[in-house]
Amino acid sequence: MNHTASLLGPLLWLSSLLVAGAYPMILEVAEETERCVRLTIPQDDDANVAFLAIPGLAAEEDEENVDWTKEQKEIEEHFVFQMSEMKKYRVRASLPRAFPNTPPERISQLTTKVIQDHYDGELKSGLKVTVSNPKSTASRTMEANWFNPVVINHLRKSIRSREDITNHNPLEGYEMCFENGNDDAPIQVIVESVLVSSPGTEDSEDESPVFESSNLTPLAEQLSESIDSANSILKEMRYMEGRERRMRQTADSINARVRYFSYISVTVLLVV
Repeated sequence: MNHTASLLGPLLWLSSLLVAGAYPMILEVAEETERCVRLTIPQDDDANVAFLAIPGLAAEEDEENVDWTKEQKEIEEHFVFQMSEMKKYRVRASLPRAFPNTPPERISQLTTKVIQDHYDGELKSGLKVTVSNPKSTASRTMEANWFNPVVINHLRKSIRSREDITNHNPLEGYEMCFENGNDDAPIQVIVESVLVSSPGTEDSEDESPVFESSNLTPLAEQLSESIDSANSILKEMRYMEGRERRMRQTADSINARVRYFSYISVTVLLVV
């Protein structure tokens, strides 16, 4: 039983990876705080990223304002779907700067109501997004408006300094920091990223990939360990599947015998 329970952790982790790959990521940035995440891009590739700021729920609003809680959830579900749909409307491997589809009337009413009632008509969300490369001094800072996506196409080139033409994607990933300047409510940030392969860029000759054994060896070891773990999980799952099939056959056989015995008993009682 304990061995079976120990397998649930890796399985749930793997399933969460599958879900994470299908939908945008949601971050909640508390009042007057900053949260940072990292985006890893393969060497010689690039990425398009999009951010969207929507109002979050303060701790006391969950119980005090039931209507706003439901409306916030409705807004969140709509814009998560819209962010995931943006990659379908790419033009020359670039994400659109705005949502391609007009929002439903219900969502338009809710967003207008939120901006008027909660923020006195102010479109600026107070969220600052800073994207930086740990291997370079170049960075980029943007401010986000409510319900309007902030799009950075070709992230690698967008934050590269002119002096550092030959820089490569950092192994530790690009850092994206979200700063909430509001002092009264959190902000939810919806983040979508799409990798872009660019084998034939203009500066590909200057950016010949450099692979070091010190960087590849740990990755190869981790990959080997991951494969071994996955194989052991698959073997255990196949064993559990076979045992469940045998137990189901045994249970069906017992049920059939009980059913026949019941028929015989009823027949004997009727005859007597």
